[in-house]
Amino acid sequence: MRPLELLQSILQAIVRGAMTLLRPITSRLGSPPASLLPYTDSSDTFLPHHRSLACLAKEVDQVFRYPCSIRRMLTMSAQLKGQYHEKLQHSDACMLPSFCHSLPSGQETGQFLALDVGGSTFRIALMELAGRARQADGMVIRHLTAHTIDEPVRRLRGTQFFDWMAARIKDVVEATGSVRQEQERAAIPLGLTWSFPLEQTSHRSGRMQGMGKGFKVAEGTLGMDMADLLESACARQGLGVVVEAVINDGAATLLSQAYLDASTSVGLILGTGTNAAVYLPTTVMGQSKFASRDQVWLSRASRVIVNTEMSMFGKGVLPRTRWDEILNNTHSLPDFQPLEYMTTGRYLGELLRLIILDAVETCQLFGGILPLSLAEPYTLDTVILAHLEEDHSTDLAASTALIASSFGLKIKPELHEIAFLRMAAQSISHRAAAYLATAIHALWALQKDTAINPHTPDGTPKTCIACNGSVILKYPGFKDRCEGYISSMIEESSPLGTGLPVEKVVFQPTYEAALFGAAVAVALESIAQHCRKVICIGRNYAEHISELSSARPSQPFWFLKPTSSLVLPPSSTSASSTEVSASAPKITVPQGVEAAHEIELGLIIGPVRPPSSSSSSSPPFSQRQKYHNLKLNSLDAALPLIGGYVMGIDVTARNVQWEAKRKGLPWSISKGFDTFLPISRFVPKHRIPNPHDATIWLAVNGEVRQRDSTALFLFDIPRMLNDISKVMTLEEGDIVLTGTPKGVGPLLGGDVVQAGVEVAGEEVPEGRIDVVVEDDTAEGGFVYRET
Repeated sequence: MRPLELLQSILQAIVRGAMTLLRPITSRLGSPPASLLPYTDSSDTFLPHHRSLACLAKEVDQVFRYPCSIRRMLTMSAQLKGQYHEKLQHSDACMLPSFCHSLPSGQETGQFLALDVGGSTFRIALMELAGRARQADGMVIRHLTAHTIDEPVRRLRGTQFFDWMAARIKDVVEATGSVRQEQERAAIPLGLTWSFPLEQTSHRSGRMQGMGKGFKVAEGTLGMDMADLLESACARQGLGVVVEAVINDGAATLLSQAYLDASTSVGLILGTGTNAAVYLPTTVMGQSKFASRDQVWLSRASRVIVNTEMSMFGKGVLPRTRWDEILNNTHSLPDFQPLEYMTTGRYLGELLRLIILDAVETCQLFGGILPLSLAEPYTLDTVILAHLEEDHSTDLAASTALIASSFGLKIKPELHEIAFLRMAAQSISHRAAAYLATAIHALWALQKDTAINPHTPDGTPKTCIACNGSVILKYPGFKDRCEGYISSMIEESSPLGTGLPVEKVVFQPTYEAALFGAAVAVALESIAQHCRKVICIGRNYAEHISELSSARPSQPFWFLKPTSSLVLPPSSTSASSTEVSASAPKITVPQGVEAAHEIELGLIIGPVRPPSSSSSSSPPFSQRQKYHNLKLNSLDAALPLIGGYVMGIDVTARNVQWEAKRKGLPWSISKGFDTFLPISRFVPKHRIPNPHDATIWLAVNGEVRQRDSTALFLFDIPRMLNDISKVMTLEEGDIVLTGTPKGVGPLLGGDVVQAGVEVAGEEVPEGRIDVVVEDDTAEGGFVYRET
């Protein structure tokens, strides 16, 4: 016997042994139906190693398509939903809450640095968010560089890898001067999509874990804070950065599409592997899931993005064929990721390879000779399946040439052999789409139980599934099949006769989601996310009291503004610019309202960005959460309670306020309209060493209207904080606005407003505010009428 024939005989013997040892499929939907057993008919003499290709084709078609009826899929969805519920209570491997507890409003704007670290590529991008209203132009990549992570880079140990990253970040910053003017010396906020294991400890950071795939970066850094490592590496390059957000690819996909479409509540990854991120109430999760979270986070987080690790679900629910059993039992991690083994790019090709092995052995496919290119597991690329499905010709000429070339066949395969392969590919991919749709339908049903019900602008219920990955985006017909299956499942399970519209579930492709999602995550991690109340000191400058003919108070008094009035700043604003972009944040003035501006220095209570565990300079207040009944006797005693500063424009509906005062009515409405508190970026404490010696200013259309020193406070900061804390507890993240100087004046539609703060004659770049005033002309909105 020739060596080649001997090798073929050995391979066939191995396949025969595997087929004998592994039993046929066992149905998970009741007793095994006949359609799931190997097919035979009277024209076949059924022997283990002799059957027709048509017989095998019918078996493949039946066993793969049997679970794909809508009623069976609904049954499986209910069972998967039960598995989700169970793991939401107790599991440290799946259904993991992130630290991101809000979705974007679509109003976040600015330029951000976004990083995407994958197994083979490191990408750095300057991203611009311009607002949901601009749709396609709402998210734009202004600059993008990609760097190959080759073997020498993977071997970089510990901090060397972060030094390599920092050098490339510096190149981008220098190439895009728009990120930061060097003279501003402001820290650059950045977001990072990290595709490796990480023990996340906050929205911004996490402890390093082993990365696998040949990476050595964890050597010497295991357990260290990743944000600190990257920031320190950038500092060694002379570059100031602040890591504001660290997310995984599923959350990035969800956030990137949610920025453009408010009905988005699920992010799906389906490529080589699969995963999903879903937005859920924290109340559906067991307390153990939040054991490491502090009370501040818990008090703010009513909902959270959950990393489902969806690939791990489906055992005992999703029926498996005998080829699935072979794949699972020969896998290094059997039963670890049941859904992934039957739906993703890594495994769809392997399932077809196993069917080919069966067909060669029992049906004499390719003359009973197994192509050497298919001898080893995972040697059949799923791209082959996609090409087979795309070929709709009668002679399948393109597919024939592809198979002959890819498999190294010396004899041209026959038409019926290629037709068999095409049918098998269709059966495998159709079932994959059905199983994926079932898993997503179960997540959708879970959301329906928790009152997360997004709608389209016309009121029709709708859930947008943001999707990314090679299979869902590129495999022919896959996305449309998933949508069709879910639509049929929803229609089948909807009660009849209610007259209510059937909910839409739309699979929306997302592109560059890792970068856009990182940018959106940075935009979300703003002062507003930490602020529970805004306390405004009134009448704290003598000349302002005089210009309004008000009485001078004998002790501090204050009022509250709702956090919903906050207008978030872009992430980067040039302190030297005299121009304001048309896409700048807006102050929207309701009809009939006479708006007025009041510029103020704001104190942020407690650390907005908690110092890392590796820092040796963490102030003692960083361990506290609340401050009550303070007795501060000096500014030095008060400074440790201040985590940083922010500039704010307290916009007031002056006519509404005056009428309320005249009639003895509360005047909260005059301060509480949405957009009536534009704020700056976070101002680090070192920028304003002495908050009693800073100059605050505001200009309208280039004319400076307010400009005075905080040295003119009637009540100093210790007195303000003491008096407030005797009445209401001060909490980390609260904003205390310290009063406005003289020069308050009207704001009209079309006005361009700029404001800021100076220390020793130098502008503080983070304290800049640039906003535009617009009139609210929408129908059905607020119209001022005298009470």
